[in-house]
Amino acid sequence: MDQDQAIQQDAQADIRPDYILAEQYCKIGHPLEVYYYFRNELEAQYIQFIPIVERVTPETLPMANMGWSERPGGDRLLYTQTGNLVTDLSVNAGL
Repeated sequence: MDQDQAIQQDAQADIRPDYILAEQYCKIGHPLEVYYYFRNELEAQYIQFIPIVERVTPETLPMANMGWSERPGGDRLLYTQTGNLVTDLSVNAGL
């Protein structure tokens, strides 16, 4: 069962979930589109948006911008809340 089928099945059972959305930079370029989808298509009553901010140091920024997942044959950073920079996928105050 995919996500849309699960949401439709919940709606048929009169289950109205609350939605918590993690915002990354790639999503915030379309805030109304995202909001309207949840409000109109999914008929969400409650939607909470949580900004994702990934803090990094100047030394870890290039590798962190490649992502935190495993890379075959490559190094992977251990994410820590340190540094005064943020990754490219972070929501920043300048937007």
